[in-house]
Amino acid sequence: MDIKQALLAKREVSAQVEIPGIGTVTIRPLTRGETLRLKDKSGAELERRAVAWALLDPQMSEAEVGDWQQVAPAGELQLVADKIQELSGLTQERPK
Repeated sequence: MDIKQALLAKREVSAQVEIPGIGTVTIRPLTRGETLRLKDKSGAELERRAVAWALLDPQMSEAEVGDWQQVAPAGELQLVADKIQELSGLTQERPK
């Protein structure tokens, strides 16, 4: 595979996040295209969309993630959102 093909190929990266008392979810990083589509979103809407896109198992719609936001302790979704940011290379601390 040449470099162009490698750049254009879908990446199979995922991670698991343990949610205490619930179980483990599997997520993937957001693509650059997805992060650009989130630029004009904020707060709950941004989180709903990003989590819905990144969840591999279980898969959830934005509406279902919204329902989860309404019933979950605040830190529960934060665990997932933080890991999505980390996998996507969107954390504040980036390697130099």
